[in-house]
Amino acid sequence: MQEQVSGTAGGTSIRLAGSFRANPGADFEDVAYDLTFDSRTQHLTGTRNGQPFWAAPFIQKGPGEGCGPAMQ
Repeated sequence: MQEQVSGTAGGTSIRLAGSFRANPGADFEDVAYDLTFDSRTQHLTGTRNGQPFWAAPFIQKGPGEGCGPAMQ
């Protein structure tokens, strides 16, 4: 599975758009997320391609902190 997305964050909401493919030989498909940070659960929740989506806990990085390697 491979996904490449970029987007914007404002307040507690995040919008991402990009492409996704389920298998190495498959075609890429459009993907879009519309997420909000839920302070109660510490997760990003919202939609992925219009369907309900619940993401792993959100970890806020400070200025100058890099992200770790992507999981595949």
